[in-house]
Order: sequence, then C-alpha cells, then structure tokens
Amino acid sequence: MDWLTSLDRPWLLLIDNADDMSQPLDTYFPDGERGCILVTTRDPTKKWYGTVGPGHYHFEKLAINEANDLLLKAACRPRPWDNETVKSADLIADALGFLPLALVQAGKAIMNGLCSLANYIDHYQRSWQRIRHARRRSGVQFDKEENLNVYSSYEINLKSLEQSEDEEAVDAVQLLKMFSCFYCENIRVDFLRMAVTNPRAERKQADKDKREEAQMTRLSRSKTWTEYIRERIFLVLEFTLRDRTPPVLPSVLREVQPFSDYDDLLELRLRRALNVLSRMSLITHHEASDNYSMHPLVHKWVRERPEST
Repeated sequence: MDWLTSLDRPWLLLIDNADDMSQPLDTYFPDGERGCILVTTRDPTKKWYGTVGPGHYHFEKLAINEANDLLLKAACRPRPWDNETVKSADLIADALGFLPLALVQAGKAIMNGLCSLANYIDHYQRSWQRIRHARRRSGVQFDKEENLNVYSSYEINLKSLEQSEDEEAVDAVQLLKMFSCFYCENIRVDFLRMAVTNPRAERKQADKDKREEAQMTRLSRSKTWTEYIRERIFLVLEFTLRDRTPPVLPSVLREVQPFSDYDDLLELRLRRALNVLSRMSLITHHEASDNYSMHPLVHKWVRERPEST
C-alpha cells in the first residue's frame, strides 16, 4: 500500500466485507494523512477503527416502503402498483427480513416466471424447508438466520436452473459452481478464454509431437523383445492409473471442436450462460472491465450447500 501514500492527491481505499476475525485489519492501512479508508464489515469488534464523526454507521433492514420498491423494481413490475400488489410485496418483504439481497433474488425469481407475487411465499417456505432438511441430514451447522433468508430466496433461482435441461441452464449451473471456487471478485472473461485456448494449443503440440515420434520410429531400428515388453507394460500402467475423476471445467469450456472459432463460442454459448446468471442476480457483470463478481453470501452458499458436496 506504500504507493498510495506516495500520491500527491487525496486517495480513497475501500476494504469491503472485512468479516474475517482472524485477520488484523490495520495491516492493510497505509501510512499518511492524505486519504480516507472506508471499511464494510459484519464484525462489530471492528467499530473502534473508525475515527471520523460517530466512527461507524450501522445498516440493518430496509424500511417497508424501501423494501417494496426494491422487490417490485427487481420483479420489473410497472407503476402504479395496486393494493393487491403492495400487499403481496409487504408479505414477501416481511418473510425475507427486509434484506436487500434476498429481496433482489425474490424479484428476479418473479421476473423470470418461477413464481408469482401471490405464491412466492409458498415457494420460499418449501425452499427453506429443503435447506433445513439437507443441512440436518448432512450435519452442517446452521448459519445466521438472516443469511438463511438470503439462501432460501437464492435456492428458488438455483433449483430452477438445476431442474432445466436447456443447454444454457446446465452451463450456467456448472459455471456458477466453478466461480464459487474462485475469489468472488474480478472473475475475468479473458481468464475463461484461456481455459479453452490453452488446451487447444496443447493438443496441437501433442499431435505434432506424435507425428515427429512416429517419423523417428520409422527411421529407427526395430525394437528388441525387451523394449517391446517394457513399452506394453508402460501402456498398461498408464491406462490403469489414468485419472477418471469428473472433469473440473464446465462443459462450455471443454466441449470445443479443435478448429472451432472461440469468438463464436464466447458470444453464443458462454455469454448465454453468463447472461442467465446475471438475469437472476447470481453474478454481477461489470461492463467497463468485462468481468464478473458474486455477492459473498451467494459465493459462500454455492460452495457450501450440501447438494454441492
């Protein structure tokens, strides 16, 4: 962080989601007095770091009107909203604890036709019961209650993708699970591009090596019986020890024809899967840098939900 203090103008350092209690926060603070540091955290013990005004601000639930606005806008419900719509929104906001992320997830589920305003609560309750049953069966301890509200609203969207046989839905689920193993910020499209282009280059090099090896074999002397037997044993061992675990990369990054144009794949298949996840607010697209991110709670749930293990 020394480069910050060397700037000849004021700077702002943002430390987001500083929730790890084992990580001393002040190790990230640069020296100097020309800048400001803004920290977001769920850890109340970090309040004493504040030095401006009251030192810290505590944000909890949205007000009922704010929650309704967020939910109905995420669901793309045009104004003016009738009394029945507002009443349904009130019930949903209350069930979700007026939490912004859960409300956005609910709105996206309604917008995508997975449920309606009137029956969302039924879908939410079934989702919550499924999570409770799965966690009890797996022995995993429950997370904070407000996080379970987010997880339950998120499950409705994810389950709809898992139950779909459409190629873009299957690709979307596989990509989301892969993203949960990355850091939740700055998931770069060019990184995904390299996952496809590098194996293709390796295959080309391997084909070239085989051709050269075959040519050298034709020009070399005949193998002795000892060499022939040793070669057969090596092939048997290679087949026996071959890795047969499920592939790590999603199908959209593996099922590429040797001579296909990756730009077409990127724009047609990969982008469709990414757009599905973006429409459901499971990931966020940052157009300026063409990368993606996941909310930390969504990132954690994808990685730790019992169905993913």
